[in-house]
Amino acid sequence: MSAIKWLVIGMGALILAGFIVIAVTLATRSQGDKPSRASFAASISLPSGTQVLETSTSDEKIVLRVQAADSSQWLVVIDNDTGAEMGRIKLLPTAP
Repeated sequence: MSAIKWLVIGMGALILAGFIVIAVTLATRSQGDKPSRASFAASISLPSGTQVLETSTSDEKIVLRVQAADSSQWLVVIDNDTGAEMGRIKLLPTAP
């Protein structure tokens, strides 16, 4: 009889521990899982005489529309998390 009593107490303790783990997990996940963004300092090299015409941002990237001294326009794509340049896209004019 004593063995059954300890077995029931042990299983009750396991159920209680499992409930506590589930409650803590749910409380942690419900507080939002957005990663915190660390600040950064970055430098992007642009040729002399280049002007930034427009800036656009999203959760993942920053896009700069720039005009070079020769009047060509470029899109400079920057990673929003690291500040690293992801690439440049040259905008070509279309013929009328």
